[in-house]
Amino acid sequence: MDKQIQFVKFSFNSRLNDIPEPGTLEEAFPLVHRCLRRGDIVSIYGNNILAILMGTDEKGGRVAAERIVNTYHAHYSYSEYEMSYEMTEIHG
Repeated sequence: MDKQIQFVKFSFNSRLNDIPEPGTLEEAFPLVHRCLRRGDIVSIYGNNILAILMGTDEKGGRVAAERIVNTYHAHYSYSEYEMSYEMTEIHG
């Protein structure tokens, strides 16, 4: 493949740095999935939600990741967890 690919790791942190309670990631997963395009890949792994954004440059990846974080905070403003992300480019 000759396309840019962004790998995004979404993490959930509490003020006490506790690991997410059971069900936290499973509750957020459909929201993350709906924010992505057809062809992007998303999965739960450990205490993170991982996404692979196909054919996306760094700027596009940041726009998508920030949209997901903002949507999570809008839908789960009552949650004790903050969602954050880290992004890395994968060379295909």
